[in-house]
Amino acid sequence: MIWFFGGLCLLTGTTFFFTLLPLHRYRQHALCGSLAPTVAVRPSRMAWLIAVLLPVTAAGLYLSVGASDRVVHREALRAMDAIEEPERIVKEMEKLLDVWPDDYRTRHMLAGAYMAGGRFTDAVRHYRLVVKQVGDQGEPLAQLAQALFAAEGNTVTEEVRQVTARALQVAPENTIALALQGIVAFEDKRYQQAVSSWQKLLSLTPEPQARKALDGGISHALAQLQTHSPRAAAYMLVNLSIDETLREQLSPATQVVVAAHAPGTTVPVSAYSITVADLPRTVLLDDTFSMVGTNTLSDCELVDISVRVLEKNADVSHPKTLDRINGVAVNSGQTTNIKIAGP
Repeated sequence: MIWFFGGLCLLTGTTFFFTLLPLHRYRQHALCGSLAPTVAVRPSRMAWLIAVLLPVTAAGLYLSVGASDRVVHREALRAMDAIEEPERIVKEMEKLLDVWPDDYRTRHMLAGAYMAGGRFTDAVRHYRLVVKQVGDQGEPLAQLAQALFAAEGNTVTEEVRQVTARALQVAPENTIALALQGIVAFEDKRYQQAVSSWQKLLSLTPEPQARKALDGGISHALAQLQTHSPRAAAYMLVNLSIDETLREQLSPATQVVVAAHAPGTTVPVSAYSITVADLPRTVLLDDTFSMVGTNTLSDCELVDISVRVLEKNADVSHPKTLDRINGVAVNSGQTTNIKIAGP
């Protein structure tokens, strides 16, 4: 796994960007409501996961103050534009919150700065206040869970579990919460859940470098799933590859959908979408990826597996079916290999 750790090291520098931003960027974030706190990573046996699986995300938190205070508050934010030292920006935000303690947007940004500076306990304190002020919203809850995780030395505590679950309950696609859900599952040796969480996270992660590193985490969890994990719920593994001649005919962004169907039916009971650029890849199908209003994979003993391609500007309702294998056993423990070679 040395190659994998080395690749992730390239990403860890982005987690400290908060300390390098010019001061005017802080002011812009505060005025526009686009906040991007990050997590600083402590070395540990989970560092290879944490570096990638706690991504930078934006939060849509909006400040509501009285009309008489709004102009004064904005001017105080703008005054930080002339400051160049990150440490001074933090001090100014702290002063701002002394005057406007209900300014949860600046508090949210300050907590992110504390995270980047390794002040995890301070970050926890401020994220708790943000959550108290805004209620159960996915982003601040997820960032509180992330701060709690870091404050405990990258240890999964019961509170990390609970806050992560609360975040996903209100924001099922929150990337930080999905990352933590996978980490919790991995630590618990629930590798199927770890793969499901990170596979879902992968579909929400556009950055190529982050996707590549996340692929490594998924591959590691898949290896553990196949060798050490008891079968907690129905799942199937499908190893997809593509004929190079066909690859050249398709855009790297072309969507490839692998799906499991109840025998003789067309509506999937579980489906996952990837791109041609992602191939080859082993895909996990389970109830996490079930379609709304259909049966689940757990309801089936045998399924048919189809691979469909949806090209750009194509009719979504009529994708090309490139392969279909009938009568595949669910929970067989075997990987189904499919090489896409065209219609």
